[in-house]
Amino acid sequence: MRQMEGKVVLVTGASRGIGAGLATGFGAAGAHVAVAARQLKSLQKTCTEIETLGGRCLPLVLDMKSLGALPAIVDRVESELGPIEVLVNN
Repeated sequence: MRQMEGKVVLVTGASRGIGAGLATGFGAAGAHVAVAARQLKSLQKTCTEIETLGGRCLPLVLDMKSLGALPAIVDRVESELGPIEVLVNN
């Protein structure tokens, strides 16, 4: 079932562990997933998994210690995927 078909999800801490698992699950359910973490290489692995399942993924380098970067991240997600409907702050 693709219960999240077309919904836009932003998952922070999505390069591994719980964050990567949640992002992959949302992608498998049909969501457009923006994944954010400090290391692009790990995010690309998560995106590959999401895209293999037929989802759409946008990797974003973000260090949550830099809260000033958040508005630009939100703007990029919304310009490339649409309005954020689900936020997972992992």
